[in-house]
Amino acid sequence: MTVTDYTALLPPLSDTQFIQLKADIDQRGCLVPIELDEDGQILDGAHRLRACQELDIKPPTITRRGLTEEEKRAHAIALNIQRRQLDRSQRAELHRELRKAGKSLREIAEVSGVHHSTVAEDVAPVGNPTPEITGRDGKTYPATKPKLAPVLDMGEAITKRQHEQQVHYSSDTDEWATPQPLFDALDREFGFDLDVCALPSSAKCELFFTPEDDGLEQDWTGTCWMNPPYGNEIGTWMDKARAASLAGATVVCLVPARTDTGWWWATARYGEVRFIKGRLKFGNATAGAPFPSAVVVLSSETSPRVVWWEPRLEAFSDAA
Repeated sequence: MTVTDYTALLPPLSDTQFIQLKADIDQRGCLVPIELDEDGQILDGAHRLRACQELDIKPPTITRRGLTEEEKRAHAIALNIQRRQLDRSQRAELHRELRKAGKSLREIAEVSGVHHSTVAEDVAPVGNPTPEITGRDGKTYPATKPKLAPVLDMGEAITKRQHEQQVHYSSDTDEWATPQPLFDALDREFGFDLDVCALPSSAKCELFFTPEDDGLEQDWTGTCWMNPPYGNEIGTWMDKARAASLAGATVVCLVPARTDTGWWWATARYGEVRFIKGRLKFGNATAGAPFPSAVVVLSSETSPRVVWWEPRLEAFSDAA
């Protein structure tokens, strides 16, 4: 088996991600075969092969025959684009590769798990000139007038609900206090030792890590509570939670139920996922969040499963 540039189409796994993969293969075996072409070149599975070699495990293989070079590249990307945790720029680059291979926008959207309008935006040429027309005076002007941003009286035009949604989605203010009744219910079940991602004003345990402590750089032991920032870094926090669980900790995570994201498939599926009925009310909010939530329990003692969780939610959810 030979590692080729097909495997280089995707970004390499981080050290933490590779450790997680290797631990999973050590525990359950290599469940996904290594895919090869007829010449023995790897189309998919270079990281799985490396983990198996280090564990002295012979992995299963599948040979794909009769594919053109473009089809091999497209196949390698299609297998990984939803499986891997990618940022927007990395995903956009893969969308462009699939477009070069002749895939339609809707075909790319289907394998990527996003809307076709997102694909269209990703594959659009960069730096397209604004269409121009020639006026009666012989000068050129933009073909369409630019839209002016409306001038709003912020006190009147933005409702309280809109404001709450803006704050929920802002990566600058994505630290949200856990609903106390929800935490209390889980604390009675698990008995938390450590809040790994907290502010001093909202920490749920006597022992906690603040942004200054940088919980991602600390050791997580015992039974941990995690309500991570809901911005772009959430995948990094979930990676850390998964790694800590493989090292013996139990990590209970409160996260958005974003099943269309790479980080969800990379980590949440290895734990007990409790989908919460309704929308949580974070902090002092009077309305539910603009997204559903889930509790993900990551532990070596917990088998992957899905739970439709309906505790007494009246105090901290807008569930009907």
